[in-house]
Amino acid sequence: MKKALLIIGYFVVFLICVGTLFKLMHWPGAGPMLVIGITFLSAVFVPLFFIQRMIENRTGLSIVVNIFALLTTMMVFNGVMFKVMHWPGGGPMIVLGILLFICPTMLLYVIQQFKEKERKFGEYWRVVVGTLIISLFFFIFAKSPTRNILTTYLNIEEASLLVNDNLRENNQYLIKLAKEKLYTDKNDSAKIISTVDLIHLKSEAMFTKVELLKEALISRVEMNADSEAFSNHWFLGSLDNTDIPTQMFGSPYSADGEELLNHINLYNKEIKELLRAIQPQNESRDEIATLGINVNYNQYTLDNEIPTWHEAMFYQVPVAGALAILTSIQTQALNTEFKAITIVTRN
Repeated sequence: MKKALLIIGYFVVFLICVGTLFKLMHWPGAGPMLVIGITFLSAVFVPLFFIQRMIENRTGLSIVVNIFALLTTMMVFNGVMFKVMHWPGGGPMIVLGILLFICPTMLLYVIQQFKEKERKFGEYWRVVVGTLIISLFFFIFAKSPTRNILTTYLNIEEASLLVNDNLRENNQYLIKLAKEKLYTDKNDSAKIISTVDLIHLKSEAMFTKVELLKEALISRVEMNADSEAFSNHWFLGSLDNTDIPTQMFGSPYSADGEELLNHINLYNKEIKELLRAIQPQNESRDEIATLGINVNYNQYTLDNEIPTWHEAMFYQVPVAGALAILTSIQTQALNTEFKAITIVTRN
């Protein structure tokens, strides 16, 4: 059994260490490695380890201590796995596991050390140091976004969605007025109406592009996401997941992030070209220069390097935050449409 424990232990350590590295670097594949590693740890290695200890020491107190230690370890590591994978139930398992460890497991273990003639102080200190390391892990883990922060992101996004509905309604009304308005010349009228329609089409295309990215993000986070999750993000269970937004948008070489930036730059350029083509009045030219979705930012990495726009916006941002950012881009597109149509119709 000891040889099997050595082999399984190495396999478990390898998977968990490599999976943790992938998780820290936000590389794909971290989840499966951690799930397999922690599953083997809690379901195979830990039971075999404590069975071996019970075989070596058959006293009643030792067996009780090992049984509680087995339950505690399985509970904590399964809770960690559920937390890492953003599955429900991880928190209660960790809390129950820690409570079981504090009392009765650790208390009975100390009593056992006092009762035994040959006290294994080397093992005792290993248990203490191991506990401190695990506690440090939980302290670092606790620094991840809290539910209050995630709720704030969702409240911001919900407010932005309401603003978007109002802006779309206002824009439709503005387009209707533009088409009903009498202009001095038929050629001017046709040109203005055509420009208004083009502005609307390009803004809708930009809005739709971002909406598709939001749906892709939700689909990757929630593999079984239903229509309710798509329409109401409060139903998402993995709002604190930072890996997928980083992989999709936050990497310097992220295809989705780069594509989004290219779409925004192209949208800004085309809107300005449409407005300049109608020969705007002098007071409108300054407005046109500043019109569009904002892609300016002032941020530096730890190495004092300037990150890409999508890295600055989405790197290590939780899902709730990424959704709020994407919705704000849609808001800016609708607001740009409103301002652009206003400039066209007043010239």
